[in-house]
Amino acid sequence: MNDRIDSALGYQKADIVLRNAKYVNVFTNELLDGDIAIKDGYFVGIGDYEGICEIDLKGKTVIPSFIDSHIHLESSIVSPYEFAKAVIPHGTTAVVADPHEIANVIGTDGIDYMLQSTSGLPLDVFIMLPSCVPATPDEENGANLTHHELVPYLREDRVLGLGEVMNAPGVINKDFELLEKITSTLAYGKKIDGHAPGVIGKNLNAYITAGVTSDHECTTLDEALEKINKVIDSARIFFTVGSLDYLQMGGRIGKVAAAASKIDVKPVIIMKDGDIGLGGIGRNRNKLKKKVLAAANKYLSENNKEDFVVSVGYGYDASEGVSFMDDVEEVLGVKLQSSTNVAIGIITGTHTGPHAIGLGVVKKYETV
Repeated sequence: MNDRIDSALGYQKADIVLRNAKYVNVFTNELLDGDIAIKDGYFVGIGDYEGICEIDLKGKTVIPSFIDSHIHLESSIVSPYEFAKAVIPHGTTAVVADPHEIANVIGTDGIDYMLQSTSGLPLDVFIMLPSCVPATPDEENGANLTHHELVPYLREDRVLGLGEVMNAPGVINKDFELLEKITSTLAYGKKIDGHAPGVIGKNLNAYITAGVTSDHECTTLDEALEKINKVIDSARIFFTVGSLDYLQMGGRIGKVAAAASKIDVKPVIIMKDGDIGLGGIGRNRNKLKKKVLAAANKYLSENNKEDFVVSVGYGYDASEGVSFMDDVEEVLGVKLQSSTNVAIGIITGTHTGPHAIGLGVVKKYETV
């Protein structure tokens, strides 16, 4: 990291500098010009840099690559190496693969093949473990994978979770083996992908409360909208900021800050259902964080906190974020999942400034 920082500051040469590039700023929708510095595989800066290797792009455009979030590599009928050769030139540099089909033919040998044959490729390949092998109880196939066979793979860094849970009736009817696969995956802090066409209403609530956090199989627009709206109804964000300067330029958030700026205090802001409200004010940073926790605790206490997932968001100071996570667990009496706690991104930071800190909550059975 020290070398990356020094390269970003211009104290040492970057490994690679892409000169005379055009690049797409996806946050402002602009096409800009500049030299791009790369160190240890990371983009460390755009500006005036020197590199050990310098490539003149002569005005060619640099854009973010694509991530294919759900694919069955074996369906391409080529090896992962040949698949990578085919998709990389078209801009895909990472895929999330569910080896459901090869596992239904040769079981764990198929999963092992996919992990081994995708290691070291120029294409980043992540794996979601096949949840339904066999796909149905009556299917004649080559393997039967229980949670006992799948759990060891959850220790692999490139395994992100459990692949599309297509046996929605099994979840709704509390099939023991299927729920063991889900709970084992969640215990490792990993994700559950969904596959639930036509599942709506209370059946959808039951399916989601088991831990499913996505679905790529909606059959109608109304069904898709219902699954999206499950998030909106219950979600709340509670946060405070380090400076009012950014808030005063932030539209509706700015209106919340206007009154507080007159007396040099900072607000506790609550966002719900797309609306923004004031949850308290104060001058002392630690007292403001306590007020954030108090507002969140009041909401959770009134709405059965056991039904909610809680995530922390923090700004520039990562150490403060870690300390705040400890406070959240102690005050709210919840257990945070490390994978859901994040540094606040550039778009949110444009409105809140670099020192925002807070938490978000959403009902488990209303998370899509």
